Parts: sequence; C-alpha cells; structure tokens
Amino acid sequence: MIRKKMFHHGPLYREVVRDAWHTAWHERQWWVFALFAGILQTGGIYDAILFFTKSMADKSYSLLSSASIESVVNALPVMDFSSWNGFFVSLAAEERFLFSLLIIGAILLCSVIAQGALVAGLGGRLRGRGLSFRGALAVGAKKAWHVAGLNVVTLGLLWICRFLVLIPVIWSYQHPTIPNVLSYFFFFLLFLVATIVLTTIHIFALQAMVLSDASLYEALSIAFHLWKKSWLIILELAAVLFAVGVVILFATGLLFLIMSIPLWVILFTASILHYPTLYWLSYLVISLMLLLMMLAAGMFTIAFYYATWNQLYRRVAEGRAMAKLHRWLHWITNLHPAKL
Repeated sequence: MIRKKMFHHGPLYREVVRDAWHTAWHERQWWVFALFAGILQTGGIYDAILFFTKSMADKSYSLLSSASIESVVNALPVMDFSSWNGFFVSLAAEERFLFSLLIIGAILLCSVIAQGALVAGLGGRLRGRGLSFRGALAVGAKKAWHVAGLNVVTLGLLWICRFLVLIPVIWSYQHPTIPNVLSYFFFFLLFLVATIVLTTIHIFALQAMVLSDASLYEALSIAFHLWKKSWLIILELAAVLFAVGVVILFATGLLFLIMSIPLWVILFTASILHYPTLYWLSYLVISLMLLLMMLAAGMFTIAFYYATWNQLYRRVAEGRAMAKLHRWLHWITNLHPAKL
C-alpha cells in the first residue's frame, strides 16, 4: 500500500526540475520577462538570502551611522532663491531628481508587469494553454497593481525584518561579547526563516493571483495555507534550486574562460607589444562577452526558478506532492523487520 502511494506521488524533484528546465530552455521568449522580473524577485529563496546576507554585514553600520544619514540629507536637492541664478540651478537639480524618480518608477513598474507576465506565460505553457508574448504581457499589465501590492507586502516585510536584524549586528560590532554575538546569530536565524517564508508566500501568491484570478487577500491566504501544508517540500526544493543555481553559475564561468582564451592571448600580446588600441579593444570584447553570458545565464535561471515554483504550486494545490524525507521514512518503515 505504501509503495503505491509513493508511486502515486512520484519522484517530485526530478520531474519538476526536469520539466522546468525543459520549459525555461525551449521557451526563450520568456527570458525578457525574467530579466525585468529579477529586479525585484528572482524566485530563488536562497538567492534572496545570500543577496541580503552579503550586503548586511558591510552596510549595517554605515546605514544607521550619522555620517551616512547626513550624506543622504545633503544629497537631496535644496531650493535656493537667493538669486535668479540660484533659482534656475536649484530648479535644474529638482528636475534631475524627479527625472531619476521617474526612471526608477518605470523600472519598478516593468519588473511588476514582468512578474505577472512571466507567471502567465510559463503557467499557461505548463497547463497546455500556451500564451503568446503579447498575451502574457497583457496579463501582466492587467495584474500590475495587484502584483505591485503583493511586492509591497512581502518585500516590505522582508526589508523590515532586515532592518530589525541590523540592530543586533551593529551592537555586536560595537560590543563584541559572546552574548551579543549569540544574539546576532539568533536574530539572523529569525531573518533566515522570515526570508524563506515571505519569498515562498510571494511566489505562491503570485501564482494564485495571475493563474487563478485571486485578489491580493485571497492570494496571500492561499499562499500561507500552502506554506503551512508543505513547508518541508518547500525547504527541500529551495535547497535543490540553490544547488542548481550554483552549478549554472559555475558552468557559465567555466564556459566564459574557455571561450575567452583567444581574447586573453590577444590582450596579453597587445600589452607586451604596446598596442593600446588592440589592448583596449580586446578588453572591451572580453567584458562584453562576460556581461552577455552572465545576463543570459541569469535570465535562464530566473525563468527556470519561476517554472519550478509554478509546477510545485500546482502539485501542492492538487495534493500530489510529498517531501523526500517523508518518502525516505516510508521506505525505511516498509523495510523494518516488523513489517516483513
């Protein structure tokens, strides 16, 4: 009986990863959406953890220091009406500031639309209802405000958690005692858990919002319910995605090194023979090659992540997913002498 149940659930991660990989590779039109969607949300849980962790220790002290706050305040444009010249200079500074805000807002809007479009395109593809590029873009634009609200909730809570962790980080830096260091690790563990929970809820709520036409509240409720129902599966799959992401990054770097060998030879030869034009041309081509390869790898990885979470969302919602640990426990129990 147990063997039939195991067979019913099937090799979850092998099938999900294989199908998501195939979809992300052969449906390259979604890579454009992945490029913009990755600005706010990559879809990889541990990617978000590493991103926040990498900058947390370096920027925690400067973020809350008086010098940093003073520099931010001084960077803001100040109106000077003491003379007409000062008025026009201040007006130009205000215009540049507003223009920068518009650019940032446009980029964030593109990211929000791309998240919905990517889910719509991959979700329709995996469910046998293929959407065109324009059709997926239309869905993303239609759901833009709902997805924007979702980003405000989940990413906002994530940044609040990060800010709260900065307090014990700074305190442990200033007073490096054992209790303070232990408190830092404790709060960092809480931040780790919050990152996993909020990122998963974001991805699942995005699926419910775009594919099931749920409202923001309904999508968050569905996502939270699925998280409680399948948290072990989520942790296992997140670890798999992290490992796959590391492999993709390593493979991309290795491929770049192999392909750029002739260019490096030209660059070193130009340096030895003192040909500055050839040197800088080779350097430019090498830099451009690295940028394009990393960009392509990033777009594929994000599309692969979204396709993977899409498949997991469907399987968990349908009750067709079992954690690897549970299957191992069933297998061990089935082999116990008392069961023979």
